[in-house]
Amino acid sequence: MSRVVAGHRPALQKMGDGGRIALFYLVRHGESVWNAEERLCGRTDVELSEAGRRQAEHLGQRLRGLPPVAIYASPLRRTAETAAIIAQGSGLAPIIEPRIIELNYGAWEGKTFAEVKTQDRDLYRRWDADPAAEAPPGGETGLAGLARIVPFLVLGATTVFVQLQSSLNR
Repeated sequence: MSRVVAGHRPALQKMGDGGRIALFYLVRHGESVWNAEERLCGRTDVELSEAGRRQAEHLGQRLRGLPPVAIYASPLRRTAETAAIIAQGSGLAPIIEPRIIELNYGAWEGKTFAEVKTQDRDLYRRWDADPAAEAPPGGETGLAGLARIVPFLVLGATTVFVQLQSSLNR
């Protein structure tokens, strides 16, 4: 889960040319049942674990003083539920946004990291060193994921919480 700096008060900043800078808080969903088993989830629709729900509640409490204008989540249950928990008390309903769906881990989805390291050692090492350029078999690179997400982010808003997975938050 992302950290929030204590006492940080986000403000819409004006650029010298009169433009505005959007402020995004990129947060990771709470722990899923597969995360607890050290399995790669990717686009497989896995629900939050009880620990993940508690993490989302804690993050929601930490974010309460921030003034978001929107909260976005991917269509997957773990991100939508995390966003709904964070949104409690904000007066906002999370917006489901397909462009920010998790990376596709292809053949690695559902496998543990230990299984992938053993079964696909060389590719795993390359991917771990450079997830932007390498992709699991049948999956997508980090750059492909960013090609989906960046146009969405460019639309901008003043303060937004966006659910992204850890590989894309790197």
